[in-house]
Amino acid sequence: MDPFVYVPPQDPTQTDAMIVNEIIAVCHDGLAFYQHAQEHVEDYNLKRIFSGMIEIRREIIEKLEPEVIAREVSPVESESIFNKVRQWYVDAKDMLSDDNANVFIDELEQHEQATLNRLKEAMKRIEDERLAKKISHIAASVQMTHDKMAALKEQYKNN
Repeated sequence: MDPFVYVPPQDPTQTDAMIVNEIIAVCHDGLAFYQHAQEHVEDYNLKRIFSGMIEIRREIIEKLEPEVIAREVSPVESESIFNKVRQWYVDAKDMLSDDNANVFIDELEQHEQATLNRLKEAMKRIEDERLAKKISHIAASVQMTHDKMAALKEQYKNN
């Protein structure tokens, strides 16, 4: 067996912890992105939306980190279903400017929809019903912030 090939855990507890770790990692990246974005835009509506995104990601991290700790699993470095999401946050920092706000908001809204879809997919993979329910509540919070972003997108289109 090749020692560099990642083999996912067979234990449902470890699998759940791995999925939760992926969500936490993306939330940390999103948190850093939105904090950076909030500091570099002047538009009040964007600042308000970014503030909500920051708060949601903090809450997700606070709610999910104890779940990983309870499963006595340390974070794993693996091919994440969220790799594209994480890379997008890194790349998006370069796009921040008020000059291309319409394009940026459009891409951000599409990206947030993709993130939400991936979160819902991850939720379906969770074996622990209590944890799956917790993640469904998290997905609902992310859905609300996505809806605000979609409304802002429409507002910018009409301006």
